Amino acid sequence: MAQVARIEATPAAILAHFCELLEGARISGEVTAERAGYDQRNGWDTFTVLVGGVPCCYADGPI
Repeated sequence: MAQVARIEATPAAILAHFCELLEGARISGEVTAERAGYDQRNGWDTFTVLVGGVPCCYADGPI
């Protein structure tokens, strides 16, 4: 993984994080998470986080 960041597990915090990474870009859409399975590399029960239905990152738990 190129970057790991600990972010509060709320839709607002996730959107704010991506806006900051993309230098103030306006990002909107429903933030959801779908279970992706267990990742043995990092020991996470991994979830794919989607913004507006588009996968954007992974999480180690539901949001």
